[in-house]
Amino acid sequence: MEQTLQKLVSDSEQWKPALEERGWNGQIRTVYWGGGTPSVLPLGQMKGLLQRLSKLWGISNFPVEEWTVEVNPENLSVEMLKLLEDQGVTRLSLGIQTFDDQALSVLGRRTDSRTNLHALELTASRWPGSWSADLMTGLPGQEEVQTDLRTLLSFSPPHVSLYALTIEEGTPLATMVKQGHVDLSEEKAEDFWIESRDELVASGRHWYEVSNFALPGHEGKHNQSYWRMDPNLGLGPGAASTLPVIGPNGTKMQRRHEPSLFRWLSGASASVEVLSENALLKEYFLTALRTSEGLDLERLNPLGLQARDWALAVGASWRQRGLANVGRYLSLTPEGRLILDALLRDLDWPELPEIVPNALG
Repeated sequence: MEQTLQKLVSDSEQWKPALEERGWNGQIRTVYWGGGTPSVLPLGQMKGLLQRLSKLWGISNFPVEEWTVEVNPENLSVEMLKLLEDQGVTRLSLGIQTFDDQALSVLGRRTDSRTNLHALELTASRWPGSWSADLMTGLPGQEEVQTDLRTLLSFSPPHVSLYALTIEEGTPLATMVKQGHVDLSEEKAEDFWIESRDELVASGRHWYEVSNFALPGHEGKHNQSYWRMDPNLGLGPGAASTLPVIGPNGTKMQRRHEPSLFRWLSGASASVEVLSENALLKEYFLTALRTSEGLDLERLNPLGLQARDWALAVGASWRQRGLANVGRYLSLTPEGRLILDALLRDLDWPELPEIVPNALG
């Protein structure tokens, strides 16, 4: 653990001057500490790391708009809440998923329903900032979703993330499904998801992104910047960064993927790719169309007239089917967002010529 923390700090020390050379002004708008691991740290180590990273990135000099920390329910305590508040954290994200103990066990979670309820009670009563909790549909043995949803809503969460269970290849759950030990119904998962979506919207929470619902003013700012393809920096094993890089042919967007934990700790190099105009177009569609705001068509201008004309033609086609709205933004209707993946699969993507822009984004 100590080795991991030290490398997080050393990576930050290497990144900061490199970003300054690219014209970074020294100010960070949002911070997201995720991966489910922050709350596993002993409080002393967590405090030390928060202080070092805050000092290194100047967070104490330029208060961030949002600083989110992911917390596992089984690790949450009054002392942790006080520590996070004192260090300037403004938002918590709780991985609840369900209140069904059997489903939690099959998913490999270390928490249980009693612990989840205690974490929600602590957060709702003691945490002064914003917070979010997640729920899942399509879980093993799930026969209805109303109990989970109404239990969560009884704590008045300002933000809820709602996901349908997806099976990751190579996981124990995938093995159990293949062997017939666990039965999952995709149709039931989708029905439960739509049922939950409708109740969340009826509760006054804005469906501002495919999987996210928030009371006014509690939308996740960090994730919104990601969906808009704003530059972002990721530190730690498996993290990804998307940053502008100034080269001899102008400014390009570069994607950097950090290696997995053991390779990251051993000093293995990250994989780096320069995003082509075609890749950027697909990224804009994939991320921005997840949101209720949609894709700002003016952001396509640096990709050339062909990209903008193609996007307008696509938007017009979707609008005729009642799936999109087109103005300055190309946005999907609620019906369109439900089938976003299918819409993107069916697109006949253009081949954009390489251009030499002054800036992308």
